[in-house]
Amino acid sequence: MLDIMQIQEILPHRYPMLLVDRITDMELKQSIKGFKNVSISEPAFQGHFPGHPIYPGVLILEGMAQCGGVLALKSSDLTDEEMKNKVIYFMSIDKAKFRIPVRPGDRLDYELEVVKMKSSLMTLIGKAYVDGKLAAEAARRQNEARFDSQLNRAERALNANNYGLAKSLAREVLSASPSNSQAKRILRQAEAGESAAFDDMVIQ
Repeated sequence: MLDIMQIQEILPHRYPMLLVDRITDMELKQSIKGFKNVSISEPAFQGHFPGHPIYPGVLILEGMAQCGGVLALKSSDLTDEEMKNKVIYFMSIDKAKFRIPVRPGDRLDYELEVVKMKSSLMTLIGKAYVDGKLAAEAARRQNEARFDSQLNRAERALNANNYGLAKSLAREVLSASPSNSQAKRILRQAEAGESAAFDDMVIQ
């Protein structure tokens, strides 16, 4: 979708700190996917660690942040020319976790999802995978716990055929997290259930 040359038209980063090679999928204001091919020639491997090269976790997080920067800039109202003079700052991260070591020859697949947008600020959940296995993630922010509670209530309402409440709760989550797949599913099922119930009422 975006190759390295196109990414350089958006991000100011350059070697050795340009840490995303390609953007493979993007939904503006919602989500982005990209990857980095990890090579033994990475400068970090000179000292991390000689004879046992491990790609530093902080660089995995930086790569995810750069994907988020691409999404933030492409989701803005800036023209392509204005983007070239704009810098996106990585402001904070919550509870980063590293699951498996990343080594030379691995491909890091980044997946990020927007959970909140306010003015010029964008909050995302990021995950990195190697061969389909979770390598690193940035944990949900505090307000995400509210989503879990609402989604559990929405699931219970759906199971109880309370489609109106299920839809209301799902829409509330989607207003803050537009790409939340669970909320989307609940909303679809509630609308389908409501439609089926109406058809049964009409037939009777």
